[in-house]
Amino acid sequence: MVNKTEVITTLKNVMFPGLNKSLADLDLVKNLEIIDDKKIKITFKTLALDYQSNEDIKAHTILYLKDKLNLDDVEVNFVKMTPQEHNEFMKKLTPEEEKKISASMIPKFGKQQLKNIIVVTSGKGGVGKSFVSSILASYLRRSGMSVGILDADITGSSIAKFFGLRERPIVIADKIIPVQSKNGIKIISMNLLLPEETNPVLWRGPLINKILQEFYERVDWGPLDILVLDLPPGTSDTHLTIYQSYPVDGIIFVSTPQDLAAMIVEKGINMAKIMNVPIFGLVENMSHLVCPYCNKEIELYGPPQGAKVAELYNLNFLGKIPLDPKISTFTDEGRIEDYSNDIIKEISDKVKEKLKL
Repeated sequence: MVNKTEVITTLKNVMFPGLNKSLADLDLVKNLEIIDDKKIKITFKTLALDYQSNEDIKAHTILYLKDKLNLDDVEVNFVKMTPQEHNEFMKKLTPEEEKKISASMIPKFGKQQLKNIIVVTSGKGGVGKSFVSSILASYLRRSGMSVGILDADITGSSIAKFFGLRERPIVIADKIIPVQSKNGIKIISMNLLLPEETNPVLWRGPLINKILQEFYERVDWGPLDILVLDLPPGTSDTHLTIYQSYPVDGIIFVSTPQDLAAMIVEKGINMAKIMNVPIFGLVENMSHLVCPYCNKEIELYGPPQGAKVAELYNLNFLGKIPLDPKISTFTDEGRIEDYSNDIIKEISDKVKEKLKL
């Protein structure tokens, strides 16, 4: 009859996926039960119950133990490591192996009932990224699409303000129900969860990434044609998480005419290219001011840069949005859905073409 020592010794030949160490070397056996001379039950400690290598570990364990120990049945189960077990596991790894483990722990989220997911972002703050997210969603909704907005700028959320929303989301059967705008856009934003909208969110990266996962997976988005993710400025940990974990169909970059803004947006474009995430194109916001008396275009921030940047990186230039004092009025009053602009309609039509809607 097989004994526990034989099983552990045999597991020295079953390697942990991606590492040069065995399951036995890493002390991953949590429990081992000998049922009879032909059947055993083994429970492994794992980094997470949905850890992507669990199935490989299970398959190789069953095949190898059956073959080497002449068993008929090997039952394999997993239990998540305790914090202490996790620390002991990590101590057994080299720095290079730690990097491999960290990379393999990145979750991959499914599409759920979301047909398309687009990201609106910019390397620089203050370029009107949230305005573009809001007005684009509004025009897509007007054209008959079912639309949602996930405000991924956790520490600087503003989307709720654009739509004049203050009510808190409710939870039904462990699912968060997003708040809807007057035209039916489903919205989730950190500001809707704060006691006061001016309260700061003093969180570090891991906690922000966790709430982003909650916003995506626990929110009952239902079937949507388009979910718009409004990202914070920069090329931060949030961007890395979104690009690696979320099934993004395309990115829209927002810039303004200044050389500085264009240069910083280029950092974001380079990041997206490195991450192999499709880029739908670039929008230049506050491109010019149209004189109300003579209709002349006044370039307050200098010559437009958007088309030049788009050409440099072989991107679609989606359009240039003029600086319009009405925008401040509509956003301050929470009436962004009432704002109209032919140029923005053209931009939304181009996005629909990219999504084949």
